Amino acid sequence: MGVTTQYLRYVPGQVFGLVGTGRCVRLVTRFSQVGKFLAVSACERVLIWDLRREAKVLTLDGDVRGTVAVVEPRPAAPGSLDNTHLAVGYSEGSVVVFDLMTGEPVKFKGHRGGVSTLCWDPQGMRVASGSEDGELVVWDVVSERGMVRLRGHKGKVTRVRFLQTRNMLVSSCRDTFIKLWDLTTHHCFRTLAGHRAEVWDFVLLKNDSRLVSGSSDAELRVWALNFKEANETENKAAKDGN
Repeated sequence: MGVTTQYLRYVPGQVFGLVGTGRCVRLVTRFSQVGKFLAVSACERVLIWDLRREAKVLTLDGDVRGTVAVVEPRPAAPGSLDNTHLAVGYSEGSVVVFDLMTGEPVKFKGHRGGVSTLCWDPQGMRVASGSEDGELVVWDVVSERGMVRLRGHKGKVTRVRFLQTRNMLVSSCRDTFIKLWDLTTHHCFRTLAGHRAEVWDFVLLKNDSRLVSGSSDAELRVWALNFKEANETENKAAKDGN
């Protein structure tokens, strides 16, 4: 009889002391209590902590085989302070929207790479997600389906934001470009190519008339966004024709 080797069986234990960083830590408002609840990632789960009592009040588990990469609370409805839902992006490409009161999940699956950024529209009806495969997807939370897939970036999408005043989307990427997307026609109508290195973040200011972007080239660039309506363009063309 040959020599046998016995191996001990190891099973996973409880997860404790794990806190996400960067875009995985966000303050949320529940029961109209501002600054009291904090959402943090813990491997494949999201924990809601009561900061005043120093106690965990809710565990969000979407039954997804991947770690949490980014979390984004839904903006409060007019006349309310509460963030009723929390969008969570996972490393295996899923987006899950959780009800912050009951913990019930709504799952969306559509990315081939890990989700790297999330953003809600101003009305809280749509979620835009960007991923490491360079694609953007806009999800309809009400009907629980994907609305449009946007392709054009060649690298990891680092940030995505809805415009407040128009049905448009802005995204930045490690390919050094910032793209503006028209969600009515589902195409990119402008690419900003001023940076020489990866663009990591940007903000929209002054009622969507200014865009400030930062990248690895150690520069901040300020862009002026001037939009012309279709009827204005047609009237100008008609005047030039006369």
